[in-house]
Amino acid sequence: MSDMAALMGAMKQSIWSGDMKVAVATYLKTLMEKAGKWKEKSEKKNPEKDHDYQDTLQVTKWLSGE
Repeated sequence: MSDMAALMGAMKQSIWSGDMKVAVATYLKTLMEKAGKWKEKSEKKNPEKDHDYQDTLQVTKWLSGE
């Protein structure tokens, strides 16, 4: 399992909260950008099935403190 997948799974399980959650989300965003998986827009016909786009939306929520 990649670091990105492991962090994403841990974030979905709410392992961290507060400032630590935002810090991990920031690191996760950096990893996604380096891997070319950060997608703020989906070009697919059905964006709900665009995993990179959905992950980007989720990380964006975490970055805002949700």
